Amino acid sequence: MDEDNVIRIAISACLLGQNVRYDGTNKLNALIVETLGPHVELVPFCPEVAIGLGIPRPPIHLVDLAGEVRAQGVADSSLDPTEPLRDYGQQIAHQPAGISGFIFKARSPSCGVNNVKIFQNGKLIAETGTGLFAAEILKACPTLPIAQESDLETAEQCEVFYQRILRYHDQQSITKS
Repeated sequence: MDEDNVIRIAISACLLGQNVRYDGTNKLNALIVETLGPHVELVPFCPEVAIGLGIPRPPIHLVDLAGEVRAQGVADSSLDPTEPLRDYGQQIAHQPAGISGFIFKARSPSCGVNNVKIFQNGKLIAETGTGLFAAEILKACPTLPIAQESDLETAEQCEVFYQRILRYHDQQSITKS
């Protein structure tokens, strides 16, 4: 398969078994790796590490500050990686990397989609937030197939997502011609 025909799916690095989570652990998802891995190139990413938060690192969460959702440290509210996460999301979304889809870590303040907890004044106010990095990808690439590992819990769900990826990849190939 030539380089232009390789199907690339960006995936949260923790789902590939990389120890990049805030506590230095991973969330290896063997089903995704074993089901999709043989057919695509899985390209790991971790926005929190990419912006320099390190491993391990203080945990962050989403907070509503006067109507604006921001990322803040759980224990230290002066830790605010909001703009770096947004900037990195914009940077990745606009790179012509040949990515045909994203698999995000659910409930992550950087990567979750529509299921991230949002706090205000220390109290949970919603569980419908989108991580700041993921939000930038979604905004810039609205037709890009995306999923979270919580959407891919069976081989059948992985197959449906793979078919979406194939259609998107084929459309990308036609557009490039």
